[in-house]
Amino acid sequence: MTGTRTASLVVASLLIAASAKDALAAAAPTKIRWEGSYAAALKKAKAEKKIVMIDFWADWCHWCFELDKKTYRDADVVKRAQELVAVKVDREGSRAERLLGDEYRVETLPTIAFVSPQGHMIFRVDGYKDGPEFSRVMDHAQKKAADVLAWEAALESNAADAAAMSKLGGHLFDVEFYEDARTWLRKAADGDKDRPAKERKRTRTLLGIILHFDNKPAEAETVLNEALALTPADPDEDPAALFTLAKVQMKTDRNKEARANLQKIVEKFPESKPAVRARETLDTLPAK
Repeated sequence: MTGTRTASLVVASLLIAASAKDALAAAAPTKIRWEGSYAAALKKAKAEKKIVMIDFWADWCHWCFELDKKTYRDADVVKRAQELVAVKVDREGSRAERLLGDEYRVETLPTIAFVSPQGHMIFRVDGYKDGPEFSRVMDHAQKKAADVLAWEAALESNAADAAAMSKLGGHLFDVEFYEDARTWLRKAADGDKDRPAKERKRTRTLLGIILHFDNKPAEAETVLNEALALTPADPDEDPAALFTLAKVQMKTDRNKEARANLQKIVEKFPESKPAVRARETLDTLPAK
């Protein structure tokens, strides 16, 4: 009798567990919830402190629809999408949608951009990805987002936080959003006198590189010299600053000064990446 009662209890427990599992499965979402507009998505992201996933698409884009049919129905992708705010933007849709595509420099489709609640680019991926691959993309984006959201929170608390401005600017430089990077790096350089020399050097090196490509040689030279004047010498930043300074000097017909800086890179930082480019530039640099 006792054995029969025990068996009944085991069966009942299994039935309850199976029923609970079925209920959870039924409650789990089977598709991604897409917000109606980018403005709505950004508003929700700010309220919930989540990042935004923007799916840029167009009617003619075959792989965009493959994402819808396959990737966005993957159980793990759907689950991860609950941790962010998703929105679709037609690259060839309304004027606002086209401008948004321009802002995020969308040139191929599909493009999926992960942006912060303040609209800063976190990470982007172009082209079709299957479910498992896209899950890894989402995971990578969330990991990178942790830092960006922390910098944004710091700046919300203290708009003059030079460290947060410098790090945000450095991140935007790395993801090649140079105009936004320049804004934050310039702000950081204006108010970082109490920051560590290494941090100040990196801020000015990156800013100098951007100004060089903006064709502003005088401004670039000023901030690069400021970077190089900070001590101690940095094997990561100094060769980059010296190489950019040499390029500025070449642009302004000061090849002798440029040659001296290129040789300094080769001699003092022979294992650095800029040293390779310095040697190549020295081989082609006119004597005068």
